[in-house]
Amino acid sequence: MKKIKVYLLLFLLSAFFSFIAIYKWFLGGTILYYWDALLPLGQSYAFAFLNNWSSLVFPGSSGSGLSWILYTVPIGILNNFFGISIAQGLIYFTLISLSIVNFYFLLRYSLVTFLKVSNKRVVFFTSFIFSLMYSFNLYTFYYAYFMFNPGAYIISFLPLNFLALIHLFSLDGKPKRNIFWVIIFFGTTFFMSPGFTTYIFFIQYLGWIFIYLVFYFLTSAEKRKSKFLKSFIFFILIIIANLWWFFPAYLGLQSSYSAQRFTTDPTAYIDLNSRNSNLLNSLRLIGSTMMTNNPFSWFSFYIDKNPLNIVLFFFPFLILFLVSKMKTLANKNYLLFFLIMFLVSVFLVKEGNPPRADITVWLFKYIPFFDAFRDAQHKAGLFYIFASFLLAGLGFYLLFDFLKSKKRKIYMFFLFFILFLLSLLVTGPFFIFSYDNVQKVSLKYMGNKFVFSAKTKIPNEYYELKKVLENKCGGKTTIVIPRATAITNAYWDKNGTSYMGQDVLSKFINCNLINNKIGENDPDAFANSAYLLLQNNDFPSFKNFLLQNDISLVLIRKDNIPFYYTSWFHVDPKKTIDRIEKDLDFRKLYENDFFNLYGLETNNLGKYGIST
Repeated sequence: MKKIKVYLLLFLLSAFFSFIAIYKWFLGGTILYYWDALLPLGQSYAFAFLNNWSSLVFPGSSGSGLSWILYTVPIGILNNFFGISIAQGLIYFTLISLSIVNFYFLLRYSLVTFLKVSNKRVVFFTSFIFSLMYSFNLYTFYYAYFMFNPGAYIISFLPLNFLALIHLFSLDGKPKRNIFWVIIFFGTTFFMSPGFTTYIFFIQYLGWIFIYLVFYFLTSAEKRKSKFLKSFIFFILIIIANLWWFFPAYLGLQSSYSAQRFTTDPTAYIDLNSRNSNLLNSLRLIGSTMMTNNPFSWFSFYIDKNPLNIVLFFFPFLILFLVSKMKTLANKNYLLFFLIMFLVSVFLVKEGNPPRADITVWLFKYIPFFDAFRDAQHKAGLFYIFASFLLAGLGFYLLFDFLKSKKRKIYMFFLFFILFLLSLLVTGPFFIFSYDNVQKVSLKYMGNKFVFSAKTKIPNEYYELKKVLENKCGGKTTIVIPRATAITNAYWDKNGTSYMGQDVLSKFINCNLINNKIGENDPDAFANSAYLLLQNNDFPSFKNFLLQNDISLVLIRKDNIPFYYTSWFHVDPKKTIDRIEKDLDFRKLYENDFFNLYGLETNNLGKYGIST
């Protein structure tokens, strides 16, 4: 009964902190939508991942692959019943809550099994505090939630996955295999798959599983032949279990890589990020981020020489204290494995900084595809925070137990005070700075300043357009003016909202739209020709282009602000509207504050030398 009460308290506290951390993002029906984060705004787009073939990645869209259906389909179903704001909020709430609970179970098991802790209150307190810091920190805020990344699925399920691995392949010679942990292991592997389409996460995951199995082979007391067969079969089963998404994605891996990589020296990847990724900043859980214009900023608060940063060095101190006590521990092989994970990850995270920066540069220059670590704070940071918080949690208990044995109550009080400060600083992005932790981007255009926010709400005009256009676009092609690109924007002044990110229309309206080209660096004359003709004021040729290509609908956006990404082939919507409305072959089908929709009459094709 006591165990049930403890678990109930754990679930309630996890739900409470998850709700407090995110509710402001979705209060009032808003969503988080920024840069290249993917959010299926319509059910049709969400389910398109089941059958969408792309020239870039097969199947799926722009590198996402088949495994993203675990994200897009649930959010599409929830959107259909509750709306997009609640749908996105529920995904966030579920993943964060599970990350707290799952890390708690892993750390609790480690304390009880590896360190033989018997004090249940100490176990609960230590496990829960460090599970909060694992779930709410600089890395998870920037690389998982404020701009959603499916790596959040790995963060959420990785602790439980490794807990199952530890049960299945014990390093202390006491096998504890049962079907429950087999189901848990492969079940959590399945749920992590959306994050694995950042392929470097999948490669690292397989690598660490392989290293753990090597530890098992070298240290377990079981017979050598039996150990080898079990390890080999298990590793092959992991690969087979991921073929459902990896094999289709592999068919487009080369073109996906070519579309995203630089054409310069591969070391350009690390040169850009090394400035703020030195070893000390990495040990303080610092990320190189774009978030520099809010009251809360990594650069101004964590990376600069702020006295409050000193407390963050308590993490490496706890890990060093754990290392100093490893000789006295019975289950040191587990700790050695996670220590290796920590050291390798922090070496990658520091990028091109000393010590041994020459090794990093050599790896980027000569190891194929190693430049997948180009943003190592992101790509290697996931396993870094995983190992870091686990080792620090164990080190904290050992330090507490050491002070307790010496009966130094004043030092014990100071220890808990430092942990309190540490938890405040680490979770600060979610809680302390929650009044303004939404990314904003400002730009000037025509003498006016525009501020775009990641927290937004799709206006009613878009829903009205969706109803009209989807009733008219069946079997037709629609060209959208101005042209969008990988990143576009909209400014809805009357609603006080805006967005800067992937084009909303293509994620929202189930029509054949010509308006953007995402993720492919090769030129595309068809996608650009119409916009180039309008830019050159050659309206007759533009009209002829539409007729020749059977493009009968023209949608003009009036809410777009040109900036770096969208200024290429930009066409003034007002001038285009004026020119279209003077042409009798165009008929206005719909208009609201943000859009004009026109239909092109095609019964006079003969005038343009076109026969039917």
